[in-house]
Amino acid sequence: MLPVYLSSQDLIFSESEIIQCVSDYRSKLIKENIKATDNLRILENNWGELDPKNEEFELITLNIIALKSRSDYSTKSLLRIVKRDCEGCKLVENITEQDIEIILENSELIDLVLEGVLKSNYPFAINPKSSVFAELEFYQIESGQTIGEIGAGNGTFSILLGMISDEIQIVINELEKGFVDYISEKISKNAQLLDVSKIEAIKGTKSKTGLRENQFDKIIIRNAFHHFSKKEKMLESIKQSLSENGKIYLYEPILVPSGNGNSCDKVLDKRYLVTIIEENGFLLEEEKYVGSSVLLRFSKK
Repeated sequence: MLPVYLSSQDLIFSESEIIQCVSDYRSKLIKENIKATDNLRILENNWGELDPKNEEFELITLNIIALKSRSDYSTKSLLRIVKRDCEGCKLVENITEQDIEIILENSELIDLVLEGVLKSNYPFAINPKSSVFAELEFYQIESGQTIGEIGAGNGTFSILLGMISDEIQIVINELEKGFVDYISEKISKNAQLLDVSKIEAIKGTKSKTGLRENQFDKIIIRNAFHHFSKKEKMLESIKQSLSENGKIYLYEPILVPSGNGNSCDKVLDKRYLVTIIEENGFLLEEEKYVGSSVLLRFSKK
């Protein structure tokens, strides 16, 4: 088997080692909460396959987790708010309080499904075809580097990265305070699988990363740049956060003709995406297509 790897001067992680890391995390979650995991079959029966490409499933799930993290809402209140905020979503029409309870009990396991590293049907086995492996190879992360992830959502990718290697420093940026709290909680709960002293979550703003200046070897933005409302100001803040030879990496969906029903209406044309980044002080060095998304690496001009 050809290795899919994190590259460094003294560390090469094979695909099998990365899969083992994910497997350890999955096993821990199931062992801690066997009954709740079994209940995911109820959610699957009610909603169909928990497809990570289904934006409605992702939207509803993330809203529930963020709301619960932000305040101690009752299940009844969460149901009312989610039905209001996700009005028009087919999935939300028949959602129940029991569904919400199942989501909250299994939030970390569902995060792994949304990330694509677990298959989207029971028993949610490891997905060896996950695009995460291609990402890890592209990012070429080296031992001793400081990595930032901007707009990290539930923070799963960076947490997995911390589990794979304790030889890097990771700072996870997220705009939504509920998710910052949720990520911090996940880090604390998984102290036996990662070095909590080398990974932290911080709250950013729409125009600033909140990251230390001139400290980061790599800043990664995954499926988030097209949502930035102040792209130019954020790019300037990212440039200030990067070290002299630092790189910025984007993993972005590709704009395709409408019709599949799942494409975000904010997705950018790739040429426009590259242009706006290069016009704000960066230079495209490499690109790689992965399924319906593209990986881009930029250096500072």
